[in-house]
Amino acid sequence: MSMRVAVIDDEEIKRVSLVDDLRDTELDVVDFAAGGPAVEYLKKHHVDVVVTDLKMPGMTGLDVLKTLRDLSPETDVVIMTAFGTVETAVEAMRHGACDYISKPFSSDQLIVLLERLAEQRQLRTENKALRMATGIDNGHLSDFVAASERMTELVSQIHRVAASDAHVLLTGETGAGKDQLAQVLHQASPRKDRPLVKITCATYSKQLLESELFGHERGAYTGAEKAHPGRFELAHGGTVYLDDVDDIPLEEQTRLLRVIEERVIERVGGTRIIPVDVRIIASTKIDLKKMVDDGRFRPDLFYRINVVQLDVPPLRERPEDIEPLIHHFCSNGCRTPLCHFEESALSILRSYCWPGNLRELRNLVDRWKLLKRTNNLTSEDLPPEMLNFAVFAGDSCDVCPRTFDESVTALERRLLSDALKKASGNKAQAAELLGLKSSTLRNKLAKYGLNGDPPSADSGA
Repeated sequence: MSMRVAVIDDEEIKRVSLVDDLRDTELDVVDFAAGGPAVEYLKKHHVDVVVTDLKMPGMTGLDVLKTLRDLSPETDVVIMTAFGTVETAVEAMRHGACDYISKPFSSDQLIVLLERLAEQRQLRTENKALRMATGIDNGHLSDFVAASERMTELVSQIHRVAASDAHVLLTGETGAGKDQLAQVLHQASPRKDRPLVKITCATYSKQLLESELFGHERGAYTGAEKAHPGRFELAHGGTVYLDDVDDIPLEEQTRLLRVIEERVIERVGGTRIIPVDVRIIASTKIDLKKMVDDGRFRPDLFYRINVVQLDVPPLRERPEDIEPLIHHFCSNGCRTPLCHFEESALSILRSYCWPGNLRELRNLVDRWKLLKRTNNLTSEDLPPEMLNFAVFAGDSCDVCPRTFDESVTALERRLLSDALKKASGNKAQAAELLGLKSSTLRNKLAKYGLNGDPPSADSGA
């Protein structure tokens, strides 16, 4: 049972004896002889459960409870009450106490109650995490088809890395399958029974991102009417998936670094130190090292999250996966293929550049399933942009581009692809092979979707 508990009781002998018994169960316990000092401590430190006597000089247990409702509403409060004050304990329940225990009681009785609360807290955390983990779908684990050699090797790397607690950086183009890979990593790890919580960093403003990551206290900013736990709190014991980590502002990068190094957070507008135990999986579609060189990403954070880097290849670089992926999308996960391919259609699919990667392929399959009554995929079922890029090995094709410009476009793309392969992906060498300026090559690669870089202003070269 892993919880931090505060015990408040003005009867020293009973309090010390109870605290010793609780610590014997490996609970993290702090104790106080009065409500006032306890509240001052709770303003700066996080606890999961407060066990407080009801009748105390000065600040009563009911006063402590009411203060905690505003200060830390996620903290559970258990009231200790003597015979004859049960009605007051029931009133405390109406004010938000989660339970009460009547004196005299044994330490074992309280330990059983705390164990039940621990189970309830874990269930609440997992339910919140499940609601917030949008974009991660357990049903799509098998979307990560590994028929090609590159994907087979990647899956092998995943399972080697998953057993460790090392932070992982996933790189790859939009739609290449980084979300599914994050899910596979989490499910293959020792943390699989704890939450996997995703946050897409690119979708939040600076203030909202700070609140989403670290939470906020009531009144932290306009509209913060109640305290709100952050994604790191919700993922405690599990995994946080930071999608588009390159979109985190520099100021928040500093706070994220503290989470990694010290394993604690502070909510926005608060001073309490809240311990968190999470593994971080981050993803990016751009070159983070270049951002470091440009001063737009902290180098210490880069090396912290980049303990292991896994590169997810784009779909065009693993054409062997296209056919099994289509079978999977057609059959909703069944092993039996429910569709057939005309050879010319399959050749076009394998030669296409797939700028949208797996998402584009899934959309193609969904559109085909809606519009076709047969389960035979032909070249006539493919959209014009795929037909226009149909260039087959040996410069021969069954379905050719229909105009001169389309033919030139297809040939140019083929030359660029071949040069990149010969240069093993080195763009400077590829430019030299083609007799092009490096800037011209980069713009043409971006134009044809052969990398994730946007075309620059001098793309007319």
